Amino acid sequence: MVRSEHTANSGDDEAPGKTINWSSKLVRMPQPTGLSGESIPADERFEILALIGTGACSKVYKARQLNPSRVVALKVLHPHLLTNAESIARFQREAESGARLNHSSICTVYEYGRLANGQPFIAMQYLEGESLASLLRRFECLDIEEALPIFLSCCNALIAAHEKGIVHRDIKPANIFIQSIGKERDAKLLDFGLAKLLSQNVPSLTQTGIALGTVQYMSPEQILSEPVDARSDIYSLGCVMFQTLTGRQVFDGRTAFEVMEEHINKLPGTLQSANPAAKIPSELENVVLKSLAKDPERRYQSVLELRNALASLHIEPRDRFAGQLPMYAALILLIAILWMFFFWKT
Repeated sequence: MVRSEHTANSGDDEAPGKTINWSSKLVRMPQPTGLSGESIPADERFEILALIGTGACSKVYKARQLNPSRVVALKVLHPHLLTNAESIARFQREAESGARLNHSSICTVYEYGRLANGQPFIAMQYLEGESLASLLRRFECLDIEEALPIFLSCCNALIAAHEKGIVHRDIKPANIFIQSIGKERDAKLLDFGLAKLLSQNVPSLTQTGIALGTVQYMSPEQILSEPVDARSDIYSLGCVMFQTLTGRQVFDGRTAFEVMEEHINKLPGTLQSANPAAKIPSELENVVLKSLAKDPERRYQSVLELRNALASLHIEPRDRFAGQLPMYAALILLIAILWMFFFWKT
């Protein structure tokens, strides 16, 4: 896993909604930073190569696992959280849930345990690319043809998780990683730190699990601390789809509490009203809005149903040539005028 979130002031001048040149954008992402001044966790099983990123609970390093020999993303819990039972429980849940899943649309967990100094670690698949959150910060929204493969990959990942009885509970753009290069988009689902086994009564992780960036994607039942199942992930994915297609959040209250209240009581607006320029077909809008139903019984009852609905859409590729007709017409007219000028002159 690589959480490359270095997107601000990157020198890009893309307009919101502009078509992404995937082959150039993803390979231009900054490389992991060096280790100058870093306190490197020592362990004979891993050779630390670079620091990838730092979060509230952990650091992620690019590392070489010595046996078997492979490059991994090594996620290590911060030392000051070793006495925090909630942080350790979330970290362990992420490790155990990830280790149970083996799917091409989920970041692979190779190994987990404790380093020689006692810090919990997770050794994961090392990916190159950037998160969907990073893409949306730069482009605001994606074209339908670019977004649909990402949605389908997320559905495939959630189908695999739900079949194992695992509800993710933290679907958001920051946890969707775009690894694709060229025309093919390969999205992988990350971070099962809030995941819940349907067969277990897992307490809510309120202090580290809820922040403004997360409540934007929480289902009403999750906010109310009611029992959640696969349909809660469908609601969260609906929030992600809404934002990806429009560049707007479903609800944008000024505080986390306002956003939570809106998730519970306020109906979402249409995608068309959120961003008229996006020209979202009614069929796709209906799929997204059904995913966002307040009552779980009114949503798709499984991610497989949602995936089939998305896959059955007949989205006409946007005619890029049509948008350039005025330019071509002006060019032809200019050539004709020049030709006439030189013809009469001679």
